[in-house]
Amino acid sequence: MNSLQPIADLLAGKYPWLITVLAVIGAIRVPLKFFSEGIQARMTARMVAAAASCDPQDDRDWDSLLTAPVYRITAFVLDLVFSFKLPVHADFLRLQNQTADAKMKMNL
Repeated sequence: MNSLQPIADLLAGKYPWLITVLAVIGAIRVPLKFFSEGIQARMTARMVAAAASCDPQDDRDWDSLLTAPVYRITAFVLDLVFSFKLPVHADFLRLQNQTADAKMKMNL
């Protein structure tokens, strides 16, 4: 840590707000870890149910949510700043493909 002390002193002297922002982000990351697992588990369970259902409206709803620019930007910022992982469109497509493969195997 002693080798990084001059850099920290420089940043603290030139940009004192940066140290505060980094401290706040670090403090928020820890409690968010507890919530992120539960939220991700619920969203994934709902995505699995939507991918397994025969209703095409479910697929369209999830597709529109996961491709919306607001959701994509929010998911990116939450992941970058707080390590809060939200499902992305690729996850939903992978679930759809797995479900379609399982249905095909059952029909054979």
